[in-house]
Amino acid sequence: MRWYQRLGLSGLLTLALVVGYVAPSAAQGIVRDEGTAIYLPRIMGTGQESVQPALAGSEPVYGLLGRLEPAPGRRYSTFLITPEATYGVVGITPDVERELVALSRRTPPVAVKVWGTLYPSVNLSRRATIVVTGVLEAGVATGVVGASVPVAVVRFELVNLYAGPGSTYPRVGQVKLNQACDVTGRNQTGTWLQLTCADNLQGWIDARLVQVDEGLNGVPVVEATGPEATPVPSTGNQGQPSTGGAGQTGFQGWQASFYDNPRLDGTPVVVLDLPTVQFDWGTGSPNPAVPADNFSAVFERRIQFAPGYYRFTVDADDGVRVYLDGQLLVDEWHGTTGRVYAVGRTLSGDHLLRIEYYEGYGLAHLRFDTTFLTSTPEWTASYYEGIDLAGPPVLVQQEPRSSNPLDFNWGYQSPVAGVLREDSWSARWTGTFRFEAGDYIFRANADDGVRVYLDGLLVIDQWRDGYKEVSNRFVGVGAGEHTVTVEYYDRAGIGLLQVWWTRDTSSSP
Repeated sequence: MRWYQRLGLSGLLTLALVVGYVAPSAAQGIVRDEGTAIYLPRIMGTGQESVQPALAGSEPVYGLLGRLEPAPGRRYSTFLITPEATYGVVGITPDVERELVALSRRTPPVAVKVWGTLYPSVNLSRRATIVVTGVLEAGVATGVVGASVPVAVVRFELVNLYAGPGSTYPRVGQVKLNQACDVTGRNQTGTWLQLTCADNLQGWIDARLVQVDEGLNGVPVVEATGPEATPVPSTGNQGQPSTGGAGQTGFQGWQASFYDNPRLDGTPVVVLDLPTVQFDWGTGSPNPAVPADNFSAVFERRIQFAPGYYRFTVDADDGVRVYLDGQLLVDEWHGTTGRVYAVGRTLSGDHLLRIEYYEGYGLAHLRFDTTFLTSTPEWTASYYEGIDLAGPPVLVQQEPRSSNPLDFNWGYQSPVAGVLREDSWSARWTGTFRFEAGDYIFRANADDGVRVYLDGLLVIDQWRDGYKEVSNRFVGVGAGEHTVTVEYYDRAGIGLLQVWWTRDTSSSP
């Protein structure tokens, strides 16, 4: 968990920190709202002039749950009351401040989630204060009685929303940095999320482009529909008869050919047009013409890719092969292993995808996703069940670097929804990076354990539970490419990992 959540209010009151932040455009102004004066206070500390102002001791807040109440006689207008503490809150803009005040006057009080920056109290006479960038009422997820709706906060300046779970669907709108939207659905693997935002804007977004405040287990799996397409088939849905080949222009989905044997032999017994490949047949059959066991299928589709890096993810019970323009990308023609297979390519223009699948006996499913990554991946990530990096990985995939080479805040979520549990998992990232000659400081913030290696040499070793901020100096890194390996485990609770390194310019040449 975050450090201020562990400390609680009593711990925060003992911190001797200086906060010199000024709420933008609201330092000393007064906003008139239907005759009510709303004071947007200057938030500042006192004493300790040696401490540099602005962000000393501040901490980001993501979807903090509580209720708002008026704060008469205070420098701020509103309290946020949570189970752990009471905070003063102030909007970063007049519009946000008006929204806070309006919500605090609701009768009966409503539960809300707030985003912003927490500034701890500087002495016993002042509360910790949150400068709020966004606030939403805490709702109830459709179909999940009593469960709160997770909220996603956009992590980048401008991000597209799509009509379905993939960038090959039509674009339906855009969201901006720090915009908060309800998570109302997800695809089977949790790699794409359906968001509902202000002004009834709804669309799908790559899950890596947002920060979600809660786990996704209570979020329903939503079967997306393409433009003028029939719903995604699930158990008992037999699709639509095909009207042409995979290269046709009239249909933008998949052409699926099903065989009554597990070897793709002979003539298909049924050919269907399908908008996506997202199936969970269980012990049933995909079509009355197809047996429930010992069948196979081929799915083909042409896709026009915008320039960029794409990751293909496939999860099958039993065997599966994936081809791109005839090149074999995934070759797992065997019984189920419980693994999810992922491979990536840099693409542009028109390409042909082909998936081959067979079912032996028992349960059957096939799920395929295409994900656009915002930058070229530099890490190979391997995810494991359990905290010991033991056994075969359940998922191996390419991942891009973040603002830090590794920068994850999973909160209480699984790193790969539908593949790993929220707790008791581990992972290893390996990447090759170019270094200038010199000494380097390696740093890691983690909850729970972390180890960092440079060319196989252990630089940071903090393989233990709990939150930690650690660093170590590596002397004499040679110029050129070096391999960085990061190992991590999450036993329980909040999961967080940040790893980065900087050249030590203070060291002698």
